[in-house]
Parts: sequence; structure tokens; C-alpha cells
Amino acid sequence: MVEAVLTNEMKVLLSKMKDKKILSYECEKDDGFSRTFGNLRINLDTFSIEITNEEHTLPFFEGEEDVTYFECKEVNPQEVFVPYVVTETAVKEVNQIITGIELINDTINVNDGEYEISFDEAIIIHMDTDTLMLARDTWFSEIISIRDNDDYNQIFSVDEVKEEWSNEGEKSVSIERKRITIC
Repeated sequence: MVEAVLTNEMKVLLSKMKDKKILSYECEKDDGFSRTFGNLRINLDTFSIEITNEEHTLPFFEGEEDVTYFECKEVNPQEVFVPYVVTETAVKEVNQIITGIELINDTINVNDGEYEISFDEAIIIHMDTDTLMLARDTWFSEIISIRDNDDYNQIFSVDEVKEEWSNEGEKSVSIERKRITIC
């Protein structure tokens, strides 16, 4: 199985966010804070985390393919946030305590095991009164959708995943979608 998921170290980093105050997040300027390309930064009261969704070359059937997946790292909050694209950035104020973190994970099985890949599709940050979901859509897109709910099916439903991977019905595809509690 090909793993396109957050590492254990990255999950530990995300779990450090629990009980911390999320001050804001920064991303490329988008009028509705609904999406960003490639990266964003979450600013907490004690540290900052950059979340990326960039391409990596992974095994793909008999060859290789550039596929995007989430990664995260702690960054210096004193340094200026640099978006992947040369553009203006915006800061969205949040000012809430994080009460929990979840992941949405899809395991995609093509042709009864001919190819299997696991993706962390969304990072869900639960707070005092709100929810922040950072979600990927298709397996090749660097777009990160930003939502104030935890309904990943609105972004990329299981049926859409099956359609995307079936190669217009030529391949049989099964999807296991699960919600994983990090903290």
C-alpha cells in the first residue's frame, strides 16, 4: 500500500495544538478565505504550524505519478508567511481554544488490490464554538479548501473518489473513508 498520510511525528505536532489558542491563520488572499494554493500557516498563542499540500512522486501502478498530500511542520511565528504563489496574503482572526483534532482518511483500493493508496484528506480543528476544516480535493490538486464545518463529503464525496479512480469505469474501485481522532 502507498501511504500519502501525515507521519506520526506530524500527528504529534498537531496534537500539541489541543488546549492552545488559535489566534489566526494565514494564506494567499482569497476574499472568502475559502481556499488557498499549496500552503497555509496556523498561528497559535505559543507556536505556528505550516500545513502544505504539495506534489510528491509516488509509485503508481507500474510507474510513478506526481500526487499531492498533506504535510505539516512547526515554523517560527516571527518569520513572514510566504505563500507558494507570488501573491498577497491575508490573515483570518480566530481567537478560540482548540478542543480536538481529527483527520479524514480515505483508503482507495483499485482492482481488488492491484493498487492501494491511503490519503489523509482533511484536517479538522474543533474549537470552543467553531470548526475549521482544511481539506484536499482530488489526488493531484494542490488546492486546500478551507471550511467552517467538518463535512468533507461536500468537498469530495466517496462517489466522486470512485469516479475519479475508476478511469471511466475501466477499473473497479472501493473506498474506505474513516474519521481518525488525533486528540
